[in-house]
Amino acid sequence: MDIIIAAIIIVLAAGGGALYKAHRDHSVAAESTYLNQANQKINAVNQVTTKIKSATKEDQKLTLLAKLEQDFKQYQAGEKKDSRLTRAYQQAIKTSQTSFDKQNQKVLQANTVTDLNKATKKSLQTKQKNLTSLREKIKKQGQVVYSKKELQAKLDQIDQLKKKYQTKLADLAKQDQIDQANAEAAEQAAADAATAAANQQAAIDSQTQSTAANNTQTTATDSASSSVTTDQTTNSSTGANTTSSTYNQTYDQSNYNQASSSSLQNSTVGNGYTTSTSPSTDASANTNTTDQTNSSTNSINQTGSSDSSTSTVTNNNTQTSQNQTTTY
Repeated sequence: MDIIIAAIIIVLAAGGGALYKAHRDHSVAAESTYLNQANQKINAVNQVTTKIKSATKEDQKLTLLAKLEQDFKQYQAGEKKDSRLTRAYQQAIKTSQTSFDKQNQKVLQANTVTDLNKATKKSLQTKQKNLTSLREKIKKQGQVVYSKKELQAKLDQIDQLKKKYQTKLADLAKQDQIDQANAEAAEQAAADAATAAANQQAAIDSQTQSTAANNTQTTATDSASSSVTTDQTTNSSTGANTTSSTYNQTYDQSNYNQASSSSLQNSTVGNGYTTSTSPSTDASANTNTTDQTNSSTNSINQTGSSDSSTSTVTNNNTQTSQNQTTTY
């Protein structure tokens, strides 16, 4: 009996050992399988990370990252967790999100103006346009790259910059209007000054021409007056010569008449003698003629031509006195 019980115990022990070994082997195999699967998933995650880095298009990167995050959520919903795979997922997702954020932050800094007083209209317009594009991209990336809180903070930061730029652009537009008005006013003032200067120069030129014309007219008038005076003086001289000639002719005629009368008287006297009588009447006539001639000569003296005529009259009078002698 004891032998039977001992045999049963030995059999049970052997069977239990076999069952334990089988169970242990199964557990080891299952663990090994799980580990292999986990390693494969880790490798797959790492490969996705590599693809995200090497992708050239933004949309392609975002699609890969979104798929990676979706797989991680499914993994977390499962019963079995592997710390190594969990860390692989978290690290791959964080690395990709950081890559997106760094690129976004780089664009944001490049379009951030620290001193708006030095900013130009063109630069602000360019930066504002770039910020608008960046905002659209970040909004599209959404919670794939950022958490809900992070996403809103990024969008608010961009909106604040755009608002500052818009205000500065409005101020610059007002300043441009003021500058343009000042430039137009300065241009108009310059044009008015040029017109005034031209009008003043025209007035000076007109006055100069008028003065020159008056001087020319005065010179012509003086020349004409000088010509008239010369003509009058010439005419006066001609008149004096004519008067002198007339006087000489008259006086010579008087002497001729006197001589004829004396000859007639001499020829009519009888009784043996000849009497020469001074013809008083003729002498008186000659005297009157001489006086008239002298009056003419005096008139001639007013024109500066009487000296010659007076000398002629004096000589003729002397000659007449010599001719008026009585012969017996």
